[in-house]
Amino acid sequence: MNGFVFADSDTRGLAGATVELIGDQNSDRLRSVKLTAKSEQDGKYSIQDIPYGEYTFRVTSQDYEPYQIMLYIGSDMLTQIHVRLKRKK
Repeated sequence: MNGFVFADSDTRGLAGATVELIGDQNSDRLRSVKLTAKSEQDGKYSIQDIPYGEYTFRVTSQDYEPYQIMLYIGSDMLTQIHVRLKRKK
């Protein structure tokens, strides 16, 4: 899984954002799974070796509203998610 985190620009990525995949808490197989990455200088992030199943996908960064969705990761699937965070008011 990979993608980019953006903030105030559609072309410049946000460095240092925390990207998390948290396994379904109702699944014995995924309950203990929590995978984390930090976005690079250009906003790109990458998470490898993800077990298939339901996850909470969350992106957080200081001074920005958290972004969170539920998603399903299939086995052997290439998943790309790009996120634009909104600045806290």
